[in-house]
Amino acid sequence: MSGERRVVRKGAVSIEIFVRGEGPTVLMHPGFGRSARDYNDMSTRLAKAGFKPIAINPRGINASEGPLVGLTLHDYADDVWMVADELELQKVNLLGHAFGNRVMRTASTDQPNRVASITLFAAGGEVAPPKEINELLLKLVIDSKLTPEERHEDAAKALFAPGHDPSEMADGWHPVAAKAEAEAVRRTDEKAINAGGTAPMLIVQGLDNLMAPPQNAWNLVTSRPNAWLVAIPHCGHAMVPEQPRAIAHAIVSFLAAQSEHNSDFGRLSDRV
Repeated sequence: MSGERRVVRKGAVSIEIFVRGEGPTVLMHPGFGRSARDYNDMSTRLAKAGFKPIAINPRGINASEGPLVGLTLHDYADDVWMVADELELQKVNLLGHAFGNRVMRTASTDQPNRVASITLFAAGGEVAPPKEINELLLKLVIDSKLTPEERHEDAAKALFAPGHDPSEMADGWHPVAAKAEAEAVRRTDEKAINAGGTAPMLIVQGLDNLMAPPQNAWNLVTSRPNAWLVAIPHCGHAMVPEQPRAIAHAIVSFLAAQSEHNSDFGRLSDRV
């Protein structure tokens, strides 16, 4: 992961972050068992468009440490706000993918007055994936005996729309962290955090997403005021490695609409 690396500490918790650019801050949380590495390309694009993306490594991944037993999504949300406090950020834009979408919805619910906007990738949780797709993902995360060929095949089936190269997510999984994250989801009342607070919301949905079926995004956007929905064809659950330019344009357009300086961001959006 490129960018300025920092480690934020509070008590027994240390959170590794990667900071790029200058401008309005976008705090970014990765998906289930994944690291800040997944945001490398998106961080570059957002920084070029005039934002300050900050990618977070969750507990149990690389230099991020802390208790991993008995957690809820509120603990992961507290880690997000710990980063914001350390950087003296009063109000931020939140962005989360898959598991990270749950964390950021929780963070926005817990401290709504500090959220300028919230962007969700693969906003699942209500409509479950097919059982066989979920099993493929779990195998990809925890089965260390898979061959590289098997990893590519499973990643392609579970995470990518047809025709995309699955190499980006065939590896890079963190099973210990993933186990803690899965348990945190089970221990959280998701109905209480489903709306994701009150800030303007962007939901970016891949139309070929099997892990977080499109009905999830539709249900959320139609049940919540001040929400945008951008549906992207030929895009599965991985999202950013599949359609990086389209997704970056969606984010920049959305954030520009929330900003007093939206004309400046409109000009910069061509850079993504």
